[in-house]
Amino acid sequence: SLMQKKQSSNLGPFQVMQIPIAYTPTLIAEHKAAVVVQLMEQVQGDLRWEFPLQGIAEATSSENTPKLVVKSRKAVSQVCAFPLLGLTTDMDQEEFTSELVIGNDIEYRRAAVNSITVTRTTPDQFAKELQSDGPHIFYEFIFAPLRPFTITAELLVRKASGGMWRFPIQLEAAAPEPDDVIVIEAAVNVVATVTFQLYNVLPFQRDFIAYFTPDSP
Repeated sequence: SLMQKKQSSNLGPFQVMQIPIAYTPTLIAEHKAAVVVQLMEQVQGDLRWEFPLQGIAEATSSENTPKLVVKSRKAVSQVCAFPLLGLTTDMDQEEFTSELVIGNDIEYRRAAVNSITVTRTTPDQFAKELQSDGPHIFYEFIFAPLRPFTITAELLVRKASGGMWRFPIQLEAAAPEPDDVIVIEAAVNVVATVTFQLYNVLPFQRDFIAYFTPDSP
C-alpha cells in the first residue's frame, strides 16, 4: 500500500484490498493527485485502474467564538472578524464564498435557519485594529428569532483556489418580553370580558392556541 511503501501486493480471486492514503497539508489550499493500480504482468490491453484524489485543507478555529444573544421577536446586528490562518496569498487576489451550517437539532434548526442572515462586509474600524494580526474576513450577522432556542452553527469560508476555514458560532434566543398587560375589572359576582388583538408576524395564515400557564391563579 501507499502508506506501507510496498511496491506490489498479491490479490487472490474475488479478494478486496484496501489502500490507505495519508493527507497532511501545510497550507490552506486544494491538492489533486491520482492513485494508479495496474497488473505487474503485462497483458494485452495493459489493464490498469486510476482513482483521482482531491484533498482540501481545512482550518478550524475555536478561539473567541462569536455569540449572538437576543430576546425572541427582537433583532440584533453584529459584525464579526474571522482570522484566515494559513492564507499565504493576497486577499484581493482571492474570491471567497461562505455558508452557514446550523446544528443537527431538528426541533430548533428550522427556526434558526429562518432567523439569521449573513453578509460579508469590510468595516474600517476592525481592519485598522487587526492589521497586524494577519488577514481577516468580516461578516455581519442579523439575528431575528421568533421563538426561544439555543443552537450552535458553523460558518464555512471557502476560497476559489481551494481550502476552507470553519468558525463555530453560538445562537441564543431568550424568552420574549410580554406583549402587553391585559387588565380586566369586574364587580363581585359579575362576569366581565375583555378582548385584545393578536398580530401574526408570519406572511401566511397560521393557527394559534390561547391558554393559561400552569402557575396562573
